[in-house]
Amino acid sequence: MIKPHLLRTMRFSAVLAVMLSLGGLATSAYGSLLLNFNPTGGGIGGTAANFGNIPITTVDELPGNAIARGFTPTVGSTFTLDYQANVGSLLNANVNPSTVFTYGTGAPSNLNSNTGQLTVVATFTEQVTGVSNNTATFTTTGVGNLTYYFNPNRIANDLAGTGFAPFTTGNPPGSDAAFVPVYQGTILPGATGNFTNNGLANPPALDQAGDNNYPAVNTVSGNGSTLLNIQTASYDSRFFTNAPPASQLLQLFNTSNNLPFAQVNPSAIFYNNQPGVASVGPINGNPTPGAANVMFQADANSSFAAVPEPGSISMAMTGLGLVSLGVLRARRRRSV
Repeated sequence: MIKPHLLRTMRFSAVLAVMLSLGGLATSAYGSLLLNFNPTGGGIGGTAANFGNIPITTVDELPGNAIARGFTPTVGSTFTLDYQANVGSLLNANVNPSTVFTYGTGAPSNLNSNTGQLTVVATFTEQVTGVSNNTATFTTTGVGNLTYYFNPNRIANDLAGTGFAPFTTGNPPGSDAAFVPVYQGTILPGATGNFTNNGLANPPALDQAGDNNYPAVNTVSGNGSTLLNIQTASYDSRFFTNAPPASQLLQLFNTSNNLPFAQVNPSAIFYNNQPGVASVGPINGNPTPGAANVMFQADANSSFAAVPEPGSISMAMTGLGLVSLGVLRARRRRSV
């Protein structure tokens, strides 16, 4: 026999589950969406090919650059993070093979077609929430944004740090006007991240992606991750051809962060004209006066989820309150 207090808890939990489901808050509502995505917006710019709508679940970014500006490993301190990368491919987890489009080649179906480029840039603020041994943990503060840009020409250069967004010093002449904002979102507060610094013993070269372009700069080694929740502000329907309204579209953005750089060159500059390698000092990750910045390689992937309209949540919660009130009244009548 189920104990009365457990039975009441089960009844309430069942009602809550039903009402959350009606409000669109069930766990399944946050599963990865299958979206129709046109990789070039239908051939924007006149030089990129039109690949049509492709069903996707995941955007897979290539390894890119990130930098924590003003970082100190002190609980409560805040820092700004800049990020830039190329998008490598689009995936559909429901098919095999899962890669359904590759920027640069158009593979698997349109080899050597002009795909243009899709890039992603972001700037946001994080706060240090914990420091234990060599591991620091962070949380987002809700200040920051992320943008994807399409350009019909492939101009992004990881080493130089140019070509990821318009108005970066050093962009090819005339290229700024060709950038099209595909997606813009606000980074929500409360997302988490971490990084483990393996120490300063025998610091390796910072740049180990092919030739060492910065022989005078070494780095601590380490790894970590960041998970971002991004509320969509706007998107271009020439690319996102069947997405829900922006207010109902959430992006889930996950990165693995590593040092040294092994897959991509460290950038000399970032998309917002802030310095890169020159601002980290002789040993990246070992802040010195005037160089409290830390760069790291960031490899990301992202997916999208549908969230309910705020009005539907309110209606569900109102319904839950009415049901709970009815249960309480019935219980009182039985006790009289």
